Amino acid sequence: MLQELWKEKFKYLSIILISILFFFSLSFLTKITYSSSALLKPNDFRLNQEQNPGFNLGFSFTGLNTSQGEVELAVETLRSKDFFASLLDQEDISLKERLINMNNLNENANFDILYDSFHRNNLDIFRNTDNEFIRVSVNFTDPEIAKLLADKIIMDLNSFAREREIILAKNSILFLEAQLEQKSTATVVDAISSLIEREFKKLMLAEVNLDYAFRIIDSPRVPTERSKPRRSLYASLGAFFGFFACLLVFFIKRKFN
Repeated sequence: MLQELWKEKFKYLSIILISILFFFSLSFLTKITYSSSALLKPNDFRLNQEQNPGFNLGFSFTGLNTSQGEVELAVETLRSKDFFASLLDQEDISLKERLINMNNLNENANFDILYDSFHRNNLDIFRNTDNEFIRVSVNFTDPEIAKLLADKIIMDLNSFAREREIILAKNSILFLEAQLEQKSTATVVDAISSLIEREFKKLMLAEVNLDYAFRIIDSPRVPTERSKPRRSLYASLGAFFGFFACLLVFFIKRKFN
């Protein structure tokens, strides 16, 4: 078998070379894209205030934040259609027009098509299962736009969390203050007062911290090297398929001879 292959080595090498050149040429038909990414971590002061034993009164509200819960909430927020809609509404980034041009979409593409295209081609979310870190990557043909969008997404993610926390804290305060007006024992009054104090601290932190939900460990940068296409990968695929084609040709020839 090896002798037969060696006799026709130039023919089989030509097949492999043609396959490599074919796949390599395909890489030039793929749009060059750049990736700008950021590494995020839930802010420690939020977790500390929720886990502080000084605020433990023997009961708790449902929905208190934990590190793991914040990561899950962040991932689902990034994937939500409401979050994507907020990006589309920002005129300074003209996201709809950019998506249509980059992903070759129809000018009348509806919201769902834009959403699917964005999450399939332009946004990558990597969650580390061993810890609470999240890496958000934005892929675009323009490196400046990739960095701009990454900044916008992080800023909006924190804004979403801040606004949600502010609304929850204000509603909790109104509810607890209403309970104080009712006749209650001194123990219940003290418990409610402590809860109100905690909600005011949460409200204060949300109001003054722009990066309330997530701290940026590694901020987005303007990429200088393309992320796609990876021409070395195309060449490797070409070599693999070329080698497979050589084996196929060899065994077919051997069978019929």
